[in-house]
Amino acid sequence: MLDILHATEYLWDAVNALLGETHPERIAWIRPKLELLLQGKTMDVIVALGQATADPACAKAQRKALLRTSGYYRPYESSDQSEVWLTVIVLPSIPSSQRTPSQTPIAPPSGSLATRAGKSI
Repeated sequence: MLDILHATEYLWDAVNALLGETHPERIAWIRPKLELLLQGKTMDVIVALGQATADPACAKAQRKALLRTSGYYRPYESSDQSEVWLTVIVLPSIPSSQRTPSQTPIAPPSGSLATRAGKSI
């Protein structure tokens, strides 16, 4: 079972290594990969990360971050282990304007407190 909170942190590490922590395209880079993870398509994300490492412009530190991220996902690449659990975490002590992307709660579409691969439980 893929822990989406940790999976998201790894994606942020990868995009920050690729684009920098203030680049305006970070969310556009992460969103489709996060959506694939939530759909249980972990292998698609691993492939996309692998393609990014093959880019000749990818520096050693960037490649290392991408490989670390894809390495985290590898145990979840088979279909029977690609189940994703998402739990909403409330962060009342951090004002929303001061939260980093990894501290921002992700609300499931159904409004329930937990979902499994996008379905309410």
